[in-house]
Amino acid sequence: MEERGISEKTKQNLELLAKTHFIGQFYLAGGTACGLYFGHRISYDLDFFSERKFNAQKIRDELEKMGELKIDIIDENTFLGFLNKVKISFFYYKYPLIGETQVYRGVRIVSKKDLQAMKIDALQSRGTKRDFIDLYTILQADNYSIKNALDNFKEKYQKANYNMEHILMSLVYFEDADRDNRLNMLVSYDWEKIKNYFIEDVKAYEKNRLKID
Repeated sequence: MEERGISEKTKQNLELLAKTHFIGQFYLAGGTACGLYFGHRISYDLDFFSERKFNAQKIRDELEKMGELKIDIIDENTFLGFLNKVKISFFYYKYPLIGETQVYRGVRIVSKKDLQAMKIDALQSRGTKRDFIDLYTILQADNYSIKNALDNFKEKYQKANYNMEHILMSLVYFEDADRDNRLNMLVSYDWEKIKNYFIEDVKAYEKNRLKID
């Protein structure tokens, strides 16, 4: 794992969480998982997901033992807040894991296959520049295409009600991302090259889909 991809405070929180009895139920995803795999940017947030329902009150009780805890939302199967000034969240997430999780410092990390699918899900709802860069980085690292990511998305979310046309449009909609500069990059990047990659790869995917249909 690329430890430079997470902040020191985030790393310290992970070490504390690894000692708890509940953390084995959860896996880490989001930008911090990407940062650990690829080291392309620093991520701070700890976003945990579980396929099983959980008691958020009990998680709060455990987190309070680890330091300064600020609670934003605590609800059934949901916890959002800050632990030692680092954003942390726990969610019940019914969609199945499609790849093998990895273990980092005693904490499960979501697979790259799942990351691809979850990043597409994120892009269809918010479209931040960091989500585009993360997905581009994941695909380039393993020489994958948008088709690979979409196949993984379909596998992970096969029981979800999604609109593929909307997803494809989201993958080439950059208006919000163009204005988004909330990045902590560790490597240089060419935003225009990344946008062109998505435009061309989505175009190729749609062309091939029309042939099949």
